[in-house]
Amino acid sequence: MTAEVKESATAATKSWAQATLLINGKKVEWGTKPLLFRGEENIVTVEAPDEIARELNLVLPDDGGLNIVASPTFGNWVARVDGKFQWKIKPDADKSGRITLVFYSREVLELWEHQSLVMSSNLADEVEVKIGGESVPSTGSVFFRGQAKDVELIPKPGSPIAGHPIALTRTAKSPLQHNDLSSAPRFDPFQTTHKWRVTGANRSGIFELHMTGQGMTTRINVTANKLLSTNLADEADVKIDGVAVPAEGNVFYRDK
Repeated sequence: MTAEVKESATAATKSWAQATLLINGKKVEWGTKPLLFRGEENIVTVEAPDEIARELNLVLPDDGGLNIVASPTFGNWVARVDGKFQWKIKPDADKSGRITLVFYSREVLELWEHQSLVMSSNLADEVEVKIGGESVPSTGSVFFRGQAKDVELIPKPGSPIAGHPIALTRTAKSPLQHNDLSSAPRFDPFQTTHKWRVTGANRSGIFELHMTGQGMTTRINVTANKLLSTNLADEADVKIDGVAVPAEGNVFYRDK
């Protein structure tokens, strides 16, 4: 067996499992899609031993119709510097989408492909919030005790946000308490389905809802939501001439 054949056979048995991909310093777990922020310089790093890569070549076979600049440029072989392979990738600021990044190594026969997302770091650029099927006014939404309302995030045109982990959290304002509000799926954990059924109970008050996209820096805050009773008497006292109305009612005189 020649040295060239031996090298080819060895390369065929090697795997990218020994390599680690990081985006902006955060490890990309196997099976998840890398997230690049539009309009920002993203640091793409690969850590791999010599037997996996002495040099790496990063290509962009599918740009998703986006304008993306890389340094070093796509399609060039890059040497390891300080134990890492690194690129700076900057998509244009005005458009989200899906792209494909592929790494090549002379030491590994198979390529390393990553279906990737390009989105804004501001969740509000990617989704619209609807509560009870309606767009949320600046004054917030009204909830009634014991009655669930759907809180849903609708992707904006062209956004690849569907399936990206998002968490819903809440802030209760006194006298409303944290546990007066519940959700299914529950508050706090990241969810890949962007719809929650939120219910309030026990007392009335003001609360905020917060939506945070995993890895994103700017969340959505829906403030000044009201939780009220369906019984108006629980929310207001009736006074006539500034005096509370007695149980037997009030007396009015004709022409006065």
